[in-house]
Amino acid sequence: MTSPTSSTSSLEAHAEKHFTDTRCDAFLRADKAFKQYLLDNEPVYAALHAVRLKGWDNTEGGDEYFKIRRESADRAQSLQHQRAHLSMMKNIGHDMQEKTGAFTPASVGEGETTKVLDLCMAPGGFTSVALETNHDAAVDAISLPVRDGGPKILLPFGVKDSRVRVCFADLTMFASEFGLEEAEVPADHPDFDLFNYSRPFEGNQYDLVICDGQVLRTHVRGEHRNKREATRLTNSELILGLQRIKPGGTFVILLHKIESLDCVLLLREFGQFADVEIFKPHKTHSIRSSFYLVAKNVQPGSTAAGLALRRYKNLWKQTTLLEPIHGDGVTADENALMAVIDDFGDTLRDLGREVWRIQKDALEKAPFISGDKDPAELRRNNEWTLVVSRGRAFRICTPRDVDLPQSPKVFP
Repeated sequence: MTSPTSSTSSLEAHAEKHFTDTRCDAFLRADKAFKQYLLDNEPVYAALHAVRLKGWDNTEGGDEYFKIRRESADRAQSLQHQRAHLSMMKNIGHDMQEKTGAFTPASVGEGETTKVLDLCMAPGGFTSVALETNHDAAVDAISLPVRDGGPKILLPFGVKDSRVRVCFADLTMFASEFGLEEAEVPADHPDFDLFNYSRPFEGNQYDLVICDGQVLRTHVRGEHRNKREATRLTNSELILGLQRIKPGGTFVILLHKIESLDCVLLLREFGQFADVEIFKPHKTHSIRSSFYLVAKNVQPGSTAAGLALRRYKNLWKQTTLLEPIHGDGVTADENALMAVIDDFGDTLRDLGREVWRIQKDALEKAPFISGDKDPAELRRNNEWTLVVSRGRAFRICTPRDVDLPQSPKVFP
């Protein structure tokens, strides 16, 4: 089925609707209230907040730092740089395995093959760790095609390694998988012809589901998607993962800003149908808000998992069809949203404390806060190396982290 010719006015209307949509006031007030609760009750978060404010006061230095970080990531297209990224991800995976045992899920019975689903696989670092940790593992993966701006996969797969099967596709567009059929898509939707109505790896169940995708600036997509793409991607991973994970299996999920209401709600949900652990890499994620949720003994058939799945599908549909986001995806009742403070506040403090401490310590040492060096001077002095933070904000990817020649430079 092909779409009718969409008028320019229809596309402009979609774009205008997209850019003016915000979360409802009730959700925003609840988000603000939860952060205030943390400021009043969690000293580590309050200390991090103070350091962040100091960084925001120095907008020029902070903006320059993160601008160069983004440029560094965007320019890292050479094979050498891609191998460095692969090595970085493998280091994270091995560290995660040592701390949490995430790559040896308990759902694997004696003599059974460890089945892994890696969503947003490229370059393949976590798949590599899964194969090294479980020599009999079988991996199915989804990865954005290189022609659409996706990174290359640097591991053998397919005919070169039958243990690894890869579906090249935009993960966020599997409409039928996410509960949206072709007849429900408006004919003038900007992505009408891009929706995918197949169901990848249907009928399979996996012991380990890896959800560590990030929105790529290199991804070729319509401008109307940019503002909501992170929400679309996360919920795409959660939906597909919950509909494929084996009872008792393990999730590994990359998340950001553990204090945000979106994250708080997700962690509370997973705590109702899985055993939840938090892992934050010291070396590579210290200055950022990112962390990993490791959820073990997942029970996808439980009532709680079903309710969570419904919410993720609602959020995907609302963000994809450019509709207003209805509260948390299900309810916009402010009292219900505020209840998370009493229901989950103390638990979130325990889960988030180490995440906040690591970021606070790293930010305090960052040049744009500590005043050690001016970002412009770092450019001039050719002190930028590749992608991996080692605790000091401007030391990126030293040779002891990755298998590269001495002092690989990104900026000439």
